Amino acid sequence: KLPPRALAEWILRDGLEVRLGMQLHKFIWDPETRGV
Repeated sequence: KLPPRALAEWILRDGLEVRLGMQLHKFIWDPETRGV
């Protein structure tokens, strides 16, 4: 499992033309929580 920060640093360092879409609700609430 790659930590989000490491992935973002990799994208920026290598100048990759990609989009990073994080599911922020999984960081705010428990990933198992439903209906958020």
